[in-house]
Amino acid sequence: MTDHRDRDDATEPDPDADRWSAWLPPLDPSSDRTGAAGPTQQGPPLPQSPGPALPQSPGPPPVPPPQAAQRASQSYRSAPPPHVGQKVAVGPKRYLALSVFATFFGFTPVGIIAIVISLSVGRHVRAGRLAEAERASRWARSWAIAALVLKLLWTLYFSFVLGS
Repeated sequence: MTDHRDRDDATEPDPDADRWSAWLPPLDPSSDRTGAAGPTQQGPPLPQSPGPALPQSPGPPPVPPPQAAQRASQSYRSAPPPHVGQKVAVGPKRYLALSVFATFFGFTPVGIIAIVISLSVGRHVRAGRLAEAERASRWARSWAIAALVLKLLWTLYFSFVLGS
């Protein structure tokens, strides 16, 4: 069995050359492997005159780096970070864990109300309305406890009604 790659027969066309790459100019004009005709010059050769030296410009000035974006107003969703030495307003307790517990293990509709109210505590603190945040905190705790008490009463009622 003969290997076609080892043959060095100049009469056969190059199997690696295809008709689509034949139009590309060769990288080395002295060795044209594709069999395509090399660039031909028509007419007399053009004279090469050095001519006068043209002034070289340094080019356009470098582009400065972009500036940080300046906003006209701060977003209502984010508060600026506290500065060193500045007192940070610590809001009241949110009772979110108690509200979630009351939703799963207590009376669910009342527990969902407790979750919504406990989430509003953080919004009031970020807006600086500490009195409303304190009131929402007390309401969240009350609704969560009410959900647990309602579940306890519901369970006791049905255990006595169905137990007897």
